[in-house]
Parts: sequence; structure tokens; C-alpha cells
Amino acid sequence: LEQKILNWLVIRPKSSRELKQYLSRNNVDIQEHQFWIEKFQKNGYQNDEYFAKWWVTQRQSKNRSTKYIKNELICKGISSDYIELAFIESDKTDNQALGQLIEKKRHLTKYKDNKKLTEYLIRQGFSYSSVLDALAE
Repeated sequence: LEQKILNWLVIRPKSSRELKQYLSRNNVDIQEHQFWIEKFQKNGYQNDEYFAKWWVTQRQSKNRSTKYIKNELICKGISSDYIELAFIESDKTDNQALGQLIEKKRHLTKYKDNKKLTEYLIRQGFSYSSVLDALAE
């Protein structure tokens, strides 16, 4: 069992909530969850702080908004302290991401219309006012 969990953990960083869900899916007794989580944390295979920083870096490289990324991290069970710390250490802003995303999507036929592009960007977590400002530029 330990090797199976370890193989799963090394694919990419995981949050402690993801690890708990994995243990549940694999019929590990609930009383043993904390033992396994602590064991993998102690050995450096699971760390929520590292996971949050890694997640922010990955999502920012895909031009996701801060709001969108924070929501994902909350769903992954990451504490607000770790989320804030991960964003403090990141160097990309929402305006940069928004500009790059507009530039990328502008070339697609379905986003030639500003209305459709605006709706898409809002669904990605950018504020309406920042979308309008960026499109005006």
C-alpha cells in the first residue's frame, strides 16, 4: 500500500485533502488516514505550503486570474494562510495574465466579438471592470 500511495504522490504535488480522498478511494481505514498523511509529510512527499506555491505557478503560467486560482486552492483544502503566502511570492499580476489571455484568444474566430470574449474572461475570474479596461487598450 505504501508504495502505491508513494507512486501516486510523486506524479505531481498533492494537497493533504487530495491525499485523504485518495486514501478513501482505496479503502484505507479512516483511523489510518492521519498516520499516512503525517508519514508522507514527515518524509517530504506531501506539503500543503509547497503545493499552494506550485499550484499558483502552474495556473499563472496558463493566465488564470487570482480569484480563479484561490477558488481552486480552497477546493483543494489549502488554508488561507498558505494561499496568501503563495501569492505574495508570485510575480505575475492579474493585469499581465489578462493581457496575455486577450492576446491569445483574440486570434480565435469565436472570440473576435468583444461580448463573447468579455463573457469568457469573466468566467475565468477576471473582474468586469478590469476586462473592459484591458479590452479598451
